[in-house]
Amino acid sequence: MVNVNKLRANMVERGMNVDSLSAETGIPKDRLYRRFKNPEEITIEEADAIISALKTDCNGAISIFFTQLLA
Repeated sequence: MVNVNKLRANMVERGMNVDSLSAETGIPKDRLYRRFKNPEEITIEEADAIISALKTDCNGAISIFFTQLLA
């Protein structure tokens, strides 16, 4: 499950908004807004583009895109 609040917090920390994230990732703004409302629809390609745009490390990516640990 994607932690949208943590994703948005990372965007704010890096001075990004949906417009700039869209520009960096190539993901249309309307699709990003839809993904924030239904984060389970984020594709692997979109997640990879978002991680690259946010310049986050592996732990940061895991904390955003894998919020539930598997036992």
